[in-house]
Amino acid sequence: MKPGTASNSGLGELNYRANRWARSLVTRESHIIGVVIPEIAHTFFSEITAGLQQTIEPHGYTLILCNSAADLQRERRRRWTCCSAAAPTD
Repeated sequence: MKPGTASNSGLGELNYRANRWARSLVTRESHIIGVVIPEIAHTFFSEITAGLQQTIEPHGYTLILCNSAADLQRERRRRWTCCSAAAPTD
């Protein structure tokens, strides 16, 4: 909807906020990047993820960060979590 159109003219009064998850179902784009790291407290990984976040946010993307604690089973679960946050694909 374009600002000022009749269909959304009262949205500001209703405190409407667009739902990113609902929009991703329609557009089939989530603009979410999921990253699974083995140790969140390790300086190497924290610097990389901070740089990644600074790089992607200006382009409208959001970072989901998961810590596997160097556990393979947890890493698999976290990967599934990140993938399930993305919009469905054909």
